[in-house]
Amino acid sequence: MTSTDEPIIVCAEIGNSDDKLTQQRWSAYCQDTDDIIRFTAARIFGVRYSEPASEYQNACWHFTIRPSEAGSLKAELAENAAEYQQESIAWSQITQTEMLTP
Repeated sequence: MTSTDEPIIVCAEIGNSDDKLTQQRWSAYCQDTDDIIRFTAARIFGVRYSEPASEYQNACWHFTIRPSEAGSLKAELAENAAEYQQESIAWSQITQTEMLTP
């Protein structure tokens, strides 16, 4: 395996803080996004949702993916966002990790 085939680490985030989606639609959007990511991701590190009492609705997936599959996953997530009338999805690639020691 060459270095270009090495998985990249990504955080993908969605939100509904503008209340465009009803609770039922937000739930469906979260589930559809989860299904899309889990189908393609090499490894899921975790999924985070906003606090239940928060005024903001957000969800974040932390995962790895092969670079050759990232473009199609981005396109599928963008298409999913459009189906739910969302303006964007945050896609953050983690390029540096620093290990802190005691």
